[in-house]
Amino acid sequence: GAGKTTLLKILAGEIEATGGRIHLPGRSNVRYFAQHHAEDLSLDRTVLQEVMYASDGTSVERVRAVLGALLFGERSVDKLVSVLSGGERARVALAKILVRPGNVLLMDEPTNHLDLQTTEALTDALATYDGTLLFVSHNRAFIRRLATKLWVVHDGGVESYPGTLDDYLWSCQERDVAPATDTAIKPVPQKRSRQARKEQRRKEAELRAKQNQGVKPLEKRVGTLEQTIARLEQRVAEHNEELSKPEVYDDAKRRDTLLREVQEAQVELDRSFAEWSESNEKLEQLRAEIEAAS
Repeated sequence: GAGKTTLLKILAGEIEATGGRIHLPGRSNVRYFAQHHAEDLSLDRTVLQEVMYASDGTSVERVRAVLGALLFGERSVDKLVSVLSGGERARVALAKILVRPGNVLLMDEPTNHLDLQTTEALTDALATYDGTLLFVSHNRAFIRRLATKLWVVHDGGVESYPGTLDDYLWSCQERDVAPATDTAIKPVPQKRSRQARKEQRRKEAELRAKQNQGVKPLEKRVGTLEQTIARLEQRVAEHNEELSKPEVYDDAKRRDTLLREVQEAQVELDRSFAEWSESNEKLEQLRAEIEAAS
């Protein structure tokens, strides 16, 4: 709610700014990706047709290469958009942007609803992009890999942060504990000071032990969720492969069963991925706290 998406929409020209001004060089070709673009796909086209339609004369070889980078194989590019899962549609929307990215690329949470493998493929593709990339993301690995400059949006403003993401996270932790460290303004007798240091070390050791105990179950949960996600994605892919065969539609019962199972698997997949994202975020935060306390 700080205004990150609004800022991107203003830069993309989707909404008017209420103040200030935007200056872009005359040769800027701005392209914008947002999550809702996956809802604007034409359901009666195949994956290849949908991306070709947006490619503005780009060769079919180039379009296939982009789709391949986003894990659409030779046969899956001929699937109808209507039978794709939510994550697959997000990948099609990304392909429509990447096939003709312009020289200024704005992206709002591009890794949402993507599995781990697709996120890595997208990151690899963007790492070779030679234009200006401005993105909003809560995916720390994605930020670490691609960001060369951080803009922190808070309190109604935008602040340019000079360091890395880890520098910023560390500074936030330091800021949070600063009031406690600034309260000791009176000299303390030496004996009491030694006792205080000993007590502080004991508390820090207890904190590290407690935090380490929290890491293992989180690591186990993240691993379990990754296996679940892989299994569900495989199920969805296999069912979609079946649904791409014309003869399936001659058997209404079989067709309806496949469609229902794809929908059920997709619901479970979305839930599992949301839990994985939350658990992974907690795990990274806990590891950072342990490192800071050591």
